[in-house]
Amino acid sequence: MRVRARAKSKSRKAIAVEYVDVESLEAWDRNPRTHADQAIRDSVVAFGFRDPIAANRATGEIEEGHGRVSCLLALKSEGAAPPPFVLVKGGSWLVPVIWFSDDRLTQERYALAHNRTQDMGGYDEAKLDALLADLGGQDALLGTGFEPVDSSGAEEIQARDVPVSDVMDRFWMNVTGPLPRQRQALQALADGLKRVPGVSVTLGTTEAG
Repeated sequence: MRVRARAKSKSRKAIAVEYVDVESLEAWDRNPRTHADQAIRDSVVAFGFRDPIAANRATGEIEEGHGRVSCLLALKSEGAAPPPFVLVKGGSWLVPVIWFSDDRLTQERYALAHNRTQDMGGYDEAKLDALLADLGGQDALLGTGFEPVDSSGAEEIQARDVPVSDVMDRFWMNVTGPLPRQRQALQALADGLKRVPGVSVTLGTTEAG
């Protein structure tokens, strides 16, 4: 079931958005991306389904949006209420999709670029800390992927170089920082390290002796 919403334009490159049954979208089976499922779920529930899925009409596969689609499928299977901006018709959940007609190579290059260019970005730490403190003070961080930060009397997270060799052996990392940033720091490390072939990541904490 599809509901079309097209922008009026004479351009052949104009983007057309269609509302499509979320269960009809096919995953790209070569997708290497992993997702922060709970963070995506919290965001979709808090703010609604605001980011359209990009899909390839030639293959029927998702180009970007696998995590959001998985989130909706899970919510629907659990009998949860549809998030805002998801249409419901005849028991189907319809989501906004932007269709492209790409060859396989373009599809896969775009999918990688969409994820990788976000990975390569960062934050202005001073502005981020100020914003987190402001929103945290209003108890308004739910759905943002961030935890409340209490920087009073706490040192910033620091990293230092350690001697390494060319010996093919196991390695380790020691990370210290303020306790309120524990989850954020560990998850950021885990997300980054999971993309390194041959590296497994287990998150955990220990109490100071």
